[in-house]
Amino acid sequence: MQAVPNARRLAVLFLLTSCAVGRAEFKLTDSDRIVLFGDTAVSEVNTLAVFDQFVRTKYPDRKPLVCNLGKPRGDVTEGPDRLEREVYPLKPTEVVLCFGLEGPTREAFNQATLDAHMVVMNNMIEALRGKNIRVALLTPPPTDDKQSRGLQKLHYRERVDKYAEAIRELGKRVDAPVIDWNAAVDKYVKNFSSKKFPGWTRHGVIPSWYSHTMLADVLLEHWGAEPLDYEISADWKAGTATASIGTAKVTEHDDKHLLLDLQGVPTVVNMLGGQGMEPQDWPLSRWFTYRMTVTNAPDSQVVISAENMKPLTLPAGELQSGIDAATTGPLVNQPATLALHDAILRKCYQFTQYRVSTEQQAPEPELAEGFRLLHAAQCELALGA
Repeated sequence: MQAVPNARRLAVLFLLTSCAVGRAEFKLTDSDRIVLFGDTAVSEVNTLAVFDQFVRTKYPDRKPLVCNLGKPRGDVTEGPDRLEREVYPLKPTEVVLCFGLEGPTREAFNQATLDAHMVVMNNMIEALRGKNIRVALLTPPPTDDKQSRGLQKLHYRERVDKYAEAIRELGKRVDAPVIDWNAAVDKYVKNFSSKKFPGWTRHGVIPSWYSHTMLADVLLEHWGAEPLDYEISADWKAGTATASIGTAKVTEHDDKHLLLDLQGVPTVVNMLGGQGMEPQDWPLSRWFTYRMTVTNAPDSQVVISAENMKPLTLPAGELQSGIDAATTGPLVNQPATLALHDAILRKCYQFTQYRVSTEQQAPEPELAEGFRLLHAAQCELALGA
């Protein structure tokens, strides 16, 4: 650790827990089972890793099950059969349909193909509603054709945007909520202000970590979540501190040092993807207010340090006006946060394994019952993860 001349040091000891109390406006309950069902767009677990961690932190008394059953290069024509095979055994209360990013092959826009696509989408909506399952529609995220000459030749971004618009129109026609991932990414890209843009796709089509974070953003909005607000206030000279959640206590302080012991700090979603970005450019910034304010702080630079984190040097006077501790401060990537993140990922991968297992068919008729039991066991394993 490099010394900062004439700097003062603020050290923080954290005990991270999920202790925030949510409000009744959040729509999901313990009895909810939500399935993101579709193609490549929802085939990875990054969205749920972020979404689930926020819900577990903001609403620890709510334990809805949210999983993804996205098939890479999955075609919408497979959707009805996949509903029977993959989705219905989970007994969902809501299914979010997302088809249209890409199928088995990438092709230029064709109106007849889109029309056929929307017929299948409409049929799936009717089938789900026939089983009293709520339905929401998710627009496919935009592509970045600049990354591929092949995409440029196909005008693929234009194709995906037309599918997104058709899904918006379908939502109006069948009175189904539309979660507009496509528009959210487009708006984010246009408003990005940091010097280094991380990109919203991999290879031009596959949603990046940032795109999945934007999806988590619109999912939280869809289900009525509210921001997680946490504030630490301290008086350096008086040696006192308070926290809006949990407790804050000053254990040591003098002219050069202030040591805070914080108990019951709500965990923060894994911030690895936010490094190198301005706080306002982090896609989930509106969902987190983690503010630290220290009055009567020294007029010199202050170094904030905490276990397992890189020290942060602040200019003179910045602590007194308050800092955003969510993306730049001592709550970033604490071990407890990363442990929860990894546990959620393991749960999500169980559903991926379950989806893959449903594609395995008995090679011989006499093995059919054994494969049926195998699929049922994989389903129970995923639900119990």
